[in-house]
Amino acid sequence: LCPNGESSHRVREWREDGKSYFFETRKQAITDVTRVELEREIGREEYLTLLARADPDRSPLRKTRWIVPYEKHSLEVDLYPFWKDWAVLECELESEEEEILFPPELLPLCEVTGDSRFLNSSLAKNRHPETLPGLLLNKSSQ
Repeated sequence: LCPNGESSHRVREWREDGKSYFFETRKQAITDVTRVELEREIGREEYLTLLARADPDRSPLRKTRWIVPYEKHSLEVDLYPFWKDWAVLECELESEEEEILFPPELLPLCEVTGDSRFLNSSLAKNRHPETLPGLLLNKSSQ
């Protein structure tokens, strides 16, 4: 939906096992890493009503998310259909100081935390940020 400075507002359809679930999410940036997130499940009708208010300068952002449990984290690897060689890995932390451990199969090549080009709202507008490495790391704390 329309971005508002340091906050974001979005709706999401999550498909799993042939069923759709709908969510509304509001995020407020505290720092480059820390966000306050409020999310609630909504019905299909409310999803469509909110989606009708989407920013006309942005396209719907579609991705496939793989969740990789490792140590005490769930690593979320997002694959976007408009990138053939790149993925974004997100890991939610308890605090900004917490260390992330990666399985050897998921070695991040570059950290993009705090890089506004990789926000969902930016990717929905411009899907080709310059000089992207292969697997990107975006860590967040809530």
